[in-house]
Amino acid sequence: MFKSENHLHELIADWQTRLSIPIHCFLFKSNIFKDTRIIFNEGLPNHVDWECWMNVFKLNPEVKYTPLKLAVYRIQPHGKSADKEQMKKGYLQAIDIQKGKFGKTQWNTGF
Repeated sequence: MFKSENHLHELIADWQTRLSIPIHCFLFKSNIFKDTRIIFNEGLPNHVDWECWMNVFKLNPEVKYTPLKLAVYRIQPHGKSADKEQMKKGYLQAIDIQKGKFGKTQWNTGF
């Protein structure tokens, strides 16, 4: 999945281009959320998972990969992700939130 050891940079630089990882594809230890109070930002119209993962990966957690297929991801023609303009809007909002947290970082929006 990740090509380098800098997972946070890959989430920033490659999202919407090389990476688009469904929410059910990461498993994190619960203490990451309990100890840091990281939560999903439900105020975003979408990209809630990406914004949360940015906060988690800023902590530089240990990452392990398994090639096993453990879940099914269904794409519906009229689902939320089919509305490209709304998806772009949510992604740009999530980027703005992260820019405020990370300071000066090069951001590739993929749009």
